[in-house]
Amino acid sequence: MNFYLNQVLKAFSEMDAQQIGELLDSQYTYQEVPLEIFIEKLEVVFEEFKKEGDTRLEILPGTCSNFYCNPDYIRTAYRFVGDQTRNYLDFRFLLELTDNKQDHTILDIFHCNSLNCQVQKDWYAEPKFLKIHWNEKSDFKVDPDEILHSELALEAVQFLPLTPEFLSFEELNAWLLKYFPTFDFFVNSSMDYPFYETMSWDEFAQKYDRLNGCYKCVSTLEKNGYLDNRKKMHDLPEKALIEKVCEIENILIDGPLDEFFNDLNEEADYQMIIQETKLGGEIFDKLKRFLVWFNLLQKQLVQKYYALTESQTDEFIEAEDYLDPELTLKLLFFHMEIRSKAKARGEYIPVGFIDIDLSNL
Repeated sequence: MNFYLNQVLKAFSEMDAQQIGELLDSQYTYQEVPLEIFIEKLEVVFEEFKKEGDTRLEILPGTCSNFYCNPDYIRTAYRFVGDQTRNYLDFRFLLELTDNKQDHTILDIFHCNSLNCQVQKDWYAEPKFLKIHWNEKSDFKVDPDEILHSELALEAVQFLPLTPEFLSFEELNAWLLKYFPTFDFFVNSSMDYPFYETMSWDEFAQKYDRLNGCYKCVSTLEKNGYLDNRKKMHDLPEKALIEKVCEIENILIDGPLDEFFNDLNEEADYQMIIQETKLGGEIFDKLKRFLVWFNLLQKQLVQKYYALTESQTDEFIEAEDYLDPELTLKLLFFHMEIRSKAKARGEYIPVGFIDIDLSNL
C-alpha cells in the first residue's frame, strides 16, 4: 500500500535523500536538527554506502527497547542494512496516527541505540551514524560572529583538498595567515559544552593546530640554520653536539613530533602528510635530508648515552607515564636529563652502560 510511511521507507531503501526531504515535514526537527541539515547528513551517509558498493538498503523492522526514550509513543524502529556491505543504520521513528487511523505522521527520526530487530540476523557488519554537531542543533544559540567563523572554518577545510599535489611552505603560510582570526576566535571562545558533543569547526581547529605546529617547527629549524649546516654541526666537539641535538629535539617536540620521526629514506620522495594535507617543495626537501642525517646521529648518541637498564626500560614502557613512551626513549635529551639528575644525587651512570638495539622501539 502506498501510504505516507511506506513512501518514506522506500526512499530510505533507495538512499534517495532528496525524496526523503520532500516527504518529511519541515515544521519538525529530526535528530535534533532542522530538516535541511538532517537531509545533508543523510546524503553524506548514503554516499558512504554507495562508495562501499551498496545499491540499496534492506529494511528490517524492529522496536526500541529503551523504555525511557519517548515512552508516550509507539516504539517503532528500523534497521537499514546495505545489500553488499551489511553495514547498517538504526533509526527510531516517532509516529502518530493520522485522524483517519489509516496512516502515520512522522514526528521525528533519530538514531536508536537500543534497537531489537524483529527479523534476527547475525551477519551485520559496522554501524553507521549521522555526524551531528552540537552547534547544528535547533536549540543551539548562536551569534553572528559564530556563524561567520563557522562558514570560514568550513571554507578553510574544503580548500585544502583542492590544492595541487602538495601545499608549499609559502602556501601553507598564506593559509595560516588567512584563517588565523577564525582559529583564534574558536580557541579563545568562552563557550562551555559537554565533553561528549562535537562542533562543526572541530576538524578545522585540529588541522590548523597541527599545520601551524609544523610551520613553526620548520621555520625555527630554518631560521637557526640547522637545515643547511649539517657538516658544521658534525664538526662540533661532542659536548656541544649533544647540546645542539637536544635543542633540535625540543624544537621537534613543539611541532607534530610523530610526523618528523617517521622512517626516512634519503632517495625516496618526501611529502609530509599532516591532517591529511600533503606538504612539499624545496624547504621540505631540505627538511627530509636534514632529518635523515639527524635521526642517524641522534640514534648513535642515544645508544651511547642510554641511561636505563633493560628492566628499567621495560618498566618505563609498561608504566605509560608518557603519551608515547617508546618514542621518548629515542630522545637524547631524555637520557641526558636522567644523567643530570643522577649526577646531582651523587650517582653515576657509565657511558655505554647497556648495549641495546633501539631500532624496534
